[in-house]
Amino acid sequence: MSQGAVILISVLLASFSQLAAYICVPALPLLSGLFPSGNGAVIVSIYLLCAGIGQLAWGDLSDSVGRGRTLIWGFLLGAAGTAVCIASESWLLILGGRALQALGFSSCLVNSRAIIRDHCKPSALQQTFAAMTVWIAVIPALTPIAGGVLSDLWGARAPFVMTLLVAAMVAAVVLRRLVEAARPNASSTERSVPSARHVMAGPTLWGSALGALHFGALSAFLSNAPGVAQHLGLYAPTGFGLFLGAMTPLFILGAVIAKKRPKAVRIDRVPMLVLLQVGCTAVSMAMIKAGAPLSALNLAAITAYAVLQGMILPAILSNAMNVDPEYGGRASSVFGSVQMLGGALGIWLAHRALLYWPDIGMHIVIMLFLLSAAAVALAMHRTSAQHP
Repeated sequence: MSQGAVILISVLLASFSQLAAYICVPALPLLSGLFPSGNGAVIVSIYLLCAGIGQLAWGDLSDSVGRGRTLIWGFLLGAAGTAVCIASESWLLILGGRALQALGFSSCLVNSRAIIRDHCKPSALQQTFAAMTVWIAVIPALTPIAGGVLSDLWGARAPFVMTLLVAAMVAAVVLRRLVEAARPNASSTERSVPSARHVMAGPTLWGSALGALHFGALSAFLSNAPGVAQHLGLYAPTGFGLFLGAMTPLFILGAVIAKKRPKAVRIDRVPMLVLLQVGCTAVSMAMIKAGAPLSALNLAAITAYAVLQGMILPAILSNAMNVDPEYGGRASSVFGSVQMLGGALGIWLAHRALLYWPDIGMHIVIMLFLLSAAAVALAMHRTSAQHP
């Protein structure tokens, strides 16, 4: 396949995974009121937890039976889970449906990264992942907006109907292109490390830990920000969806910087970039404590945080996926599983922290995750310097 076709398939798969996980975020307060538990954020955290578990299985299957076959199985399982969410009349059933959704659609995440490793040399991974990140941000830009509008018009189940329709369209496009092009042999691309042991050590292990902590901070924000906004008297489903959608161009800007200036986001620069995100979070927390959540300074901090997020992600991905193409699925599953578990932990900790500090509990958790990510990135750089 051409590089454009590879990026297209990867973008569609990864973007759809984001849509399935987060399109229901603007409806969380509605879901909390619909079911007796009142814990809407659990709907997102259960998805991330099961997506992490599912990716552990899909990676080895993708390497052994092929990318296309695992995607077919995954789409079918995820569609079944989505149908359960649409039809459910109880809290436990909707959680079960989300679990099936995540287990199935996690095959999309595994293969979105593995396909890039199949067709790209290690030296080109960062720029390719940066290009992928740009388009990943473009395609689901309307996801939170759509989720908010659908929830306002037709209730909390409407985002799940949209997920089912989009799943059918993505499957039709991606599977046709995979049939047209077979996965290349490992010898046809630049080989990096010939041992499967590398998947559980070195860059993949460090990159997975870093990805988990960094994603945990982002997930803590995405899933608990509605609760903070509601506490501050600023929440409305459509309005909050528009707010998240407005962050998308900033994320894209960061990814463009990573693509055009790869030296600016080398792994040795990542600790400083993450610490800048810590500073942005501290400023935002101070503004909320001062009763000025809509101040220019707080909006500037959120803006800078989003740009930095787009810069850092391609660097993490390219380091974690620097393995032999034969083990691309396994490396992708390890990275994705650990990353999702980190996201689920971030959501849960932030949710608990908000019970004690309704204004800034989320920010405290985000800062703890980011400080830990900076430490891991520093250790990762030192390890790679000692063992190039």
